Amino acid sequence: EAERRIEILSERGELKPVNARQLLITVYGMTIAYFADASQVALLYGVKDALDDKLLEERLQANLDFIFAAVGAKRPSKSR
Repeated sequence: EAERRIEILSERGELKPVNARQLLITVYGMTIAYFADASQVALLYGVKDALDDKLLEERLQANLDFIFAAVGAKRPSKSR
């Protein structure tokens, strides 16, 4: 289970101590909300289509940066 894996990595010192359950729901929210509210995101961005490939890639990279920073882990090389 994902929660236990995060706890094990924290115990080993590979991740900073985090509340694994809250981390998982936060990651879920930050990924699903973008798609569920794409029309609102488009308004916030001032664009026609928030699901444009370039914007999706930008969102992916931003999410990955945020998640790795949140758990105190070094992000592997970015593949863009």
